[in-house]
Amino acid sequence: MRETDENEEHRRYQEAQNEFYKAEQEKMERKMKDQENLAKYHRAQ
Repeated sequence: MRETDENEEHRRYQEAQNEFYKAEQEKMERKMKDQENLAKYHRAQ
């Protein structure tokens, strides 16, 4: 019984980490896209 609890806890931990990294990745991609758009805007001026 104890082992399944630990496995479950480990799985939840992994899922939480995956969600976190996915969110961070999306944040970085948005930031890079914003900077790219800003650069395009400045070049257009």
